[in-house]
Formats: sequence, structure tokens, C-alpha cells
Amino acid sequence: MSQYMRSRPKRPGCHTAGSDRIPRHRITLAVGAAALLLAGAMVGEGAGGDDGPGMTWRTVRSRRAREATNRRSENSSRLISSVRGRRQGPSSGDDGPTHDIWKREFAQPESFPVTVRSIGGDDFQVESAHFGLLRSVTNEDLYDVSATDCDVTWRIVPDAEGYSLVYTVINATDQTQPLPSFRVHGNLLGDRVEFLQTETDTRFAMLDASGGTSACSRIDAYPDQLYSPVMVVRNQQLAVGFSLLYPILDYEHAIRTKFFRGENGTRYEGSWFAEFRLDGTVPAGQARLYELAVRYTKADDWIHSLAPYRAYFQKHYGEVRYRQDMRPVYGMTAGDSAWLSQTNPRGLSENRADLNGWKEDVDDLVDHINATGYKRVMVWNPGGLYLNHTENNFPPQIMSSWLGPMRRTAGEWKRLNELGIDVMYWWGHSSKVADKWDDPTLEDFNPKSRRHRRSMLREYGIAQSRGADGIGFDAFHMQVWDAIPWLHELQARNPGSTFVIEPAGCDILHVKYPTFVQANRLKTPHLLADYLVPGRELWVYMRPTEATHEMAKQFIDWGLTVVTKSPDIDANQLQEWVDNGVGGN
Repeated sequence: MSQYMRSRPKRPGCHTAGSDRIPRHRITLAVGAAALLLAGAMVGEGAGGDDGPGMTWRTVRSRRAREATNRRSENSSRLISSVRGRRQGPSSGDDGPTHDIWKREFAQPESFPVTVRSIGGDDFQVESAHFGLLRSVTNEDLYDVSATDCDVTWRIVPDAEGYSLVYTVINATDQTQPLPSFRVHGNLLGDRVEFLQTETDTRFAMLDASGGTSACSRIDAYPDQLYSPVMVVRNQQLAVGFSLLYPILDYEHAIRTKFFRGENGTRYEGSWFAEFRLDGTVPAGQARLYELAVRYTKADDWIHSLAPYRAYFQKHYGEVRYRQDMRPVYGMTAGDSAWLSQTNPRGLSENRADLNGWKEDVDDLVDHINATGYKRVMVWNPGGLYLNHTENNFPPQIMSSWLGPMRRTAGEWKRLNELGIDVMYWWGHSSKVADKWDDPTLEDFNPKSRRHRRSMLREYGIAQSRGADGIGFDAFHMQVWDAIPWLHELQARNPGSTFVIEPAGCDILHVKYPTFVQANRLKTPHLLADYLVPGRELWVYMRPTEATHEMAKQFIDWGLTVVTKSPDIDANQLQEWVDNGVGGN
């Protein structure tokens, strides 16, 4: 056989006569054809490596497949792994003049060949010439269908440095079904491993199963928490990368990841499990195809274990769609909770724009800009804050809530435009809708609701009429398959507008828009973002109480855009570091 496949045995009581099963011949040919096309796109030319003695997977080792694998390895070897930053230009997709952009240069990876061997036709093991057995046989299913009536088949595609499991999920019933989970068990990594966390940066956390105890990672979701649908674990010698390749914008479902090891004395003794829970459904009579790519590398070269996902991601989502801009940003607070009171119910600054208009605020801002050299300003809470329902601050009514003196002097902000300063507004609770000021209830924005759309488009339209050069999307929580069309629609109304998304978005969103993270959540360079999205833009906000020039210098060295409200940070110094580079890390 060219491959082996395994499907879930029928469970008692699930497929009896008169049940809701659809006969196999009624699953449409279109579904089958789509699955085959997707399979070709995912793994058709991805096979490689030493088949090993006695293996029967020869059709995946055609000459064309070998040549494609060699080209892939040669191309990736110039990009993958390690640590030096540099500036390049021009930026992709930029219609303006050529300009320098920051990219991290990844050094050539070291080869880490493995052998994948079939064991008994139903399972397989992985070996390395230097490290011995890497994956053992456990006689466990490579999926979990306990919560679904879907059928699952899988096949293995060996690679020079690992393998891929290609799953087909078929819903042959006449009802929508939950999706299954995929799990790769038998990983032999010892008692203590490090597990990669990628929510805002790339740091490793220890999982300790010494003494026969169990150990488990956090259960994180993609795209809400994780940057990418991947897991990386490593011990002192080697790293293993697990990547789930699937068209999320088409399938419209999240996943949850978990890495764990069972206790000694159980059937799971010594075996680490990588589990991907598919958090969604499949309609009746349809199929879904997924590739779970597993690759091995030296421990320090862990980024290379995600090479299959990088190739898939860049093929399907391309390069960044914006012009990277590392110019520092000054954050102005128009309304703050410390200023809220019965006599100042909006919590506005001592200039009291609600009583006196914006002139004094803009005068103060111009003086500060002239002294420190900022060319970009982000204004927080331009409509003020709620007094009674403070749990719903920052308010989503950033523009429509302006009182009479504020509206009459709105043209003051255009003075900044005339001085060549970009003015941006921070849109509080940007994926929520309020019916009134100081609203006790904020509704989740539904882009299909005409009422919701009118409310959101009104805020955005007023911001544009008041000279907004950009928008910061605060607490932006929408499913990525809904978020991208909505943000595209907004930006199409003013194509030159800068959008930045908070919290730090997933990889697909990052290709489309810069993202925003708090400095205290960024302990390391975001190597995964650097690897997957070259030329990406990532804003880092330094609170006034923590902001220093040394901190800013470190962030600029990592290729980040520095944002601060601190009056003590000199933008001229920051811009000099941006222009000249400060260390190449």
C-alpha cells in the first residue's frame, strides 16, 4: 500500500437500522472532490525523508515530491532559526515610496533527520540516529470521537524530519455534528519538558512529570489566545513542533491545545500527548480535511519545527498588507478614572473640554510635541468616561458623545494635521455597542445587525470627519472570520487610515493589521511573529510609571513600535534608534 489508513470502529448503538445515518453514496461527490483538492494543497508534494526498511509508503516519495521537498528545504534554510534583526525595504504591498522595514534574520537550521517506521500496519514509531526512539507505540487512537457521530480516517505522510497526519472528518449523518479531537501520543521526551507559550511573545514554561506524577499545559484557544495553531515542546536535546494546518476562514471554528503526560503505572506511563480539540461543527453530509504536521529539531532550533505551518500560512495568507511604521507614538489621556467626580462626570482633564472646548488641550499637546519630537498621537477616551457604570469603561461612544463645547471646537484637532502630526483615536470597547451614554449593558457587536452597524459606522464616520488618521481598537473581541471583513469594510471608507488591534491579534489578523500589547506582558522578542509575518508591526505600550528610555531601546531593538503617555520620554531619541538600529536583536 502507498499509505495506511485507520478509521473509527462503529460504536454499539450508533449506526443501527433506522438511525439518522446517511448512506455513504449520498455524501456528495462535490464533498469528496473538495477533500481531495484540499489534500493535494496541504500535503501533495510535502513528503520526504528516509522511508526506512520494510515500509510501503512509496507513492509519496515520487521524484517530483523529492524535488519539491528539496526546494522547500533550501528556501527555508535561508530564513529559519535564530536571532539577528535587520532593516530592509521596500515593504511588500506598499504603493508609496521605498522605505526601510524591520525584519528578523533567521539563520540556517541544522539538519535533524528521523526515520518513521510502520509497526504492525496500524501504528508507527519515530527514531533518530543520535537520540534513539522518539515516539513509541501505545495502541491508542490518534483521535477522539467520543462526543461526535463523525467518522475519522487518517493517513501518514513521512518527511525527512518528521511526519504529517492527514485526517478526513466525514459527517455521514443528517444532522450537524461536533468535530472530533486529534491527539499525537507516545512522545518520549523524559520527565521534564518546556512548553512554548505564544499569546503575546515566545517564552517557555516548564512541565514537570518527575516522580511519576502527571503534568499538563494550559488549555489555550486559537485564535483567541494563541498566536498560531501550534505547539512546541523541548527537552535539553531536541524540540518537537506540532502544527495544525486547516483553512480557518472557511471552516470558521477555533481549536484548543493541550500537552500532557499521564501518571506512572497507567497505560500512558512515559507518554506525552499533544492534543488539538476542534472547537466547532461540521454540517450534515460534509467533510473536513486537516493536516497535523510534526517535525523534530535540535532544542535551540525549535522555530524550524514549525516550518510546515510557516509554508502553509504564507501560501494562504501572504505578506503584510500595511506599511510598517516604527515611529514612536505619544498617548494623550482626554478622560481618566482618577478625574471622575460628581462635578466632573466625564472625568475629563483640568482644561474641562466639556465646559470650555478643546483649545487648551490641543495647545498643551502642541507644546509637548514641539519639545519632544513626536509625529504621532493616540487620544484615549476622547468622549470621556462613564460615571455610574464604570465597569463598562472605556465607552464605545468615542465621538457621538461629545457635548456642545466639544463639538463646536472639534476643528482644534485638525491643527495637528496641519502641523504634520498624525492624530489617532482609541476606540473603547470597539467590538461592543451601547444604546446610550453611561449604559449599564454593552452588547456584543453583530455585523449582521442593522442597528449595530448604524451605531458603529456613525462613530467611525464622525472620527473621519474630525481628521482621524487612525484608530486603535480597544478590547477587540470578534471571531477572526467576522473581524476581517468588518475591518476591511471600515478601512475601505478611508484607505489611508492606520488601524491597530488590541489585544495582540492572531497571526492571520497580524498580516492584515498591526497589533498592540502591554509592555508588562512582553518578556521576550515575539519570535513566532517574526518568523511567520516578516515585516509585521507590533505596538508596545509602556505605562508612565514604568517607561524608561532603556526599556524603549530594548523594544526598538526587537523591532517594535513604542507607545507611551510618559511626559519624560524624548521621541527624538527614540526616532534616532529607529533610524539607526540599536543592537540587532
